[in-house]
Amino acid sequence: MLNACNFRCTYCDNHQGEHYFDRPDPERLDTQQGKRLLERMITGTPAIYWCGGEPTLRNDLPELLDHAWHLGFFPNMINTNGSLLHQRLLKPAWQGFLWQMDVVIISLDGLTLSMLNKLWGVKRPEQVMVNLLLMRELRKLVKFKLVVNTVITPETIDEARAVFDLVCDLDIWFVPVPVNYRHEPNRELLNHPRYRQLADLILARKKEGHKIIGSAELLRRLLFCEPYHCVTALKPHVWSNGEICWPCRASSNVAPVNINLLDYNSFDDAYEAGGRHINPNFFGINGKSYPATKRIGIKQGEWIRIRLINASGKPHHMHLHGHDFWWVSQDGNDLAEPRHINTVHVEPGGTYDIMVYGDNPGYWTFHDHATTRVTNNGIYPGGMLTVLEYEDFTPTYTPSVSVDQ
Repeated sequence: MLNACNFRCTYCDNHQGEHYFDRPDPERLDTQQGKRLLERMITGTPAIYWCGGEPTLRNDLPELLDHAWHLGFFPNMINTNGSLLHQRLLKPAWQGFLWQMDVVIISLDGLTLSMLNKLWGVKRPEQVMVNLLLMRELRKLVKFKLVVNTVITPETIDEARAVFDLVCDLDIWFVPVPVNYRHEPNRELLNHPRYRQLADLILARKKEGHKIIGSAELLRRLLFCEPYHCVTALKPHVWSNGEICWPCRASSNVAPVNINLLDYNSFDDAYEAGGRHINPNFFGINGKSYPATKRIGIKQGEWIRIRLINASGKPHHMHLHGHDFWWVSQDGNDLAEPRHINTVHVEPGGTYDIMVYGDNPGYWTFHDHATTRVTNNGIYPGGMLTVLEYEDFTPTYTPSVSVDQ
């Protein structure tokens, strides 16, 4: 929403090695432009994560939230330092704020005031704690999820533990955030014995049923910075001037470009424009290009479910040889009428589920039907190509070449 902030957190990073509060944003959208941006966003994204800077510094936040709510965005989530909530919620324009905000995330990195004074660069850090308790009381009157977000640094491990204990006692949701710089984790933190003890404790309490955001697997990957496949197209990050950074702010293999959503009629149009700026010559499935792609195993008489997540800005036409499959779900929603097909068109940022029945034993290719997408730098075969392999199949012939060839 904006880069401005009333805090000066030492760990603040915009994924490009800069503090948000050090970056002026003179081209920040005004209220009417913000509403038009929301109207573009709803064509391709169902939820909003309002953040900054400090989003509550925008006086028009309630008006923008109201517009988003009436457009049908759900859930609406805000990440705030919480220091201004006691003042903002008294204003007439903010009376509907908590009724329309589904998730309120307040940043709290410790309980020792002198430490927070230095970490946040503010004189009265205790106001955040007071407002957290205020929100906990208001939650009894208005239905919203209250969450505490804690950034963990090598110097604040014990403070983070204290916050974690507090929110568990207060029955408030918790999100741990190991500090990072740009897109790199802090190795000093990850290797610290007390941090690893804290991470293990968080995972143990998650298993016990405490309110900690995310699945156990997601938490483990987050806490220990395990490798993962980043699906940037599923969670676009919009700058305060209405631009998205394509393919993402932390792009390391290609120089990112900025695409202004207000220049396009829909979200998909903007993503298509982003794809034209960056023309890849390698394509992959789960981070691998053929022949390094992992095969898909199936047994005769078995149903398998395959989830296709398009993390790129280009559509892909996934085609399976030897079978017709059932397309059963899109973006987490079951289709009212599943379709029986052998090629599914997967839009940028889309998640599609297909069901395959094992009734034709053999080795069958599964690939993108666009010729360039099954090449490696122009050389065929490669790219987005893999094999559906029957685990109980024994060929009755001697092939002249191997399956991979």
